[in-house]
Amino acid sequence: MDPESFKQHVRILPLEEGRHARSQYIETFIDIESDWYREKIAVLSPCSDGYCYQGYLWDCLKSHKVIRQEQFVERIANRGLVFVMWDIHSHDKIPIEHYWKFGKSDVLELPGNLLVRNLHNLPDDLYVFDSSYSWTFISTHEDDGVDRLYVAA
Repeated sequence: MDPESFKQHVRILPLEEGRHARSQYIETFIDIESDWYREKIAVLSPCSDGYCYQGYLWDCLKSHKVIRQEQFVERIANRGLVFVMWDIHSHDKIPIEHYWKFGKSDVLELPGNLLVRNLHNLPDDLYVFDSSYSWTFISTHEDDGVDRLYVAA
């Protein structure tokens, strides 16, 4: 599906609802006491396109296990409605043309099967979860021969 068609099939959470979802996600899954979080994420840096953080949330997960790409896709495809978000990075850090098809701080709601068919329309580092905040699946940009797809509970 092309990016414009995809956008027609997802719900972008309103600003306050998106902020709440992101905040709840961080509270649930991220070790906010870690040095990494305090130095690379909690402190926003001025960039040419607004304030952004420098790290990745997946670097400070409270707990996780690594899963394969196939497991990631299979488990998400079988979910109902899911939320998806990504790290708030700058165009300065990721200068790939047409990389940002949504706002950097957007949180989307969509069916899991639609998400897995349209991963190409989203940034590389994705955080997928639902309204229960009892699980998350994370896909990262790392490409060192090891699948870096995480599940945390």
